[in-house]
Amino acid sequence: MHVIAFTDNKDSAHSRMFLMEGELTLNNIKSFGENFLVDNLKPFYKSDPIPEMCDGFPTLLFFPAGNKTVDPITLYTYRTVKAFYKFLKQHAAIPFKLQKLESTQEPKPEST
Repeated sequence: MHVIAFTDNKDSAHSRMFLMEGELTLNNIKSFGENFLVDNLKPFYKSDPIPEMCDGFPTLLFFPAGNKTVDPITLYTYRTVKAFYKFLKQHAAIPFKLQKLESTQEPKPEST
């Protein structure tokens, strides 16, 4: 059995859940409730560790243009611009070229 407190702010991004730790006793439940009311509890987050970016999370699927009967191709590569570009060049049904980005440095003022 667990004791859980939950705040609902009508926005799931701001809702929080708190899980009582320790033995299930009347004093622990009372202390947990009092700490909840004065916002003195650490929120409980149930999640897996954040994976490295090269382990395929999230899964990316590529649907080649013009062929709706083909199953999507799962992208198994590092998540870098160069790797994406190589993948797309290999699998894209429509040839393309990327333009190099302009320098983001501001031009030096001309001396007069």
